[in-house]
Amino acid sequence: MDHKEFTHKLFDKNYPTEVDPDDKMMEILRASYRPIIPELNKTGTLNLLLVMEEFAELSELLLSPLPLIEGYFTHLFEETADVLLCLQYIIDICGLNESEINKAIESYKFAKYEHNFDTDIALSLSKGQILVSKYIRGKDIENTKKELINIIGRLYYQFGKWFEDYGSVPVFEGETETFEDLVNRAINIKLERQANRNNQKTFYWEVTKNEEKA
Repeated sequence: MDHKEFTHKLFDKNYPTEVDPDDKMMEILRASYRPIIPELNKTGTLNLLLVMEEFAELSELLLSPLPLIEGYFTHLFEETADVLLCLQYIIDICGLNESEINKAIESYKFAKYEHNFDTDIALSLSKGQILVSKYIRGKDIENTKKELINIIGRLYYQFGKWFEDYGSVPVFEGETETFEDLVNRAINIKLERQANRNNQKTFYWEVTKNEEKA
């Protein structure tokens, strides 16, 4: 996504911070599902490859020295939004049980962490990449799904604590917004872009089909 456009919308206080309801969000995400190889008809496998890429990008950012990255926090909001949407991809494409994920989130309330949340989230994302790869390859699917439920619960819990720790951040002179609101706004920006992409793809295929009929 064009970084200037993203930054402009991210710091526009009129842009909504309330994320669309799950059904609307999933309608947009599902319209983007694509197989890696169309002939295999494994819908969503290409999206899972992109999930691995997004996990790696946020991990790299979290483990990077802050002063060396221009616009660090803008990138952080964008990559965090990408990963949170990716969790929805995994849950839906892999057919994971959301009540089991909620149980996993609850179980982590009593966990102890040896590192700061940046490092812990990066480690969880690394584990998530391994599990998504195993799922794509069809390796021990049932156990892989159980492990995915566990790591997604862990990530949701970690993100929640991370947002609490950051609290509010300065966005303009004398003005602040909560870290969570900025991430939610970033999610809405991403969903808006994906909805536009979906519409363009639909239009392209409609034109192609019409040309074939003619």
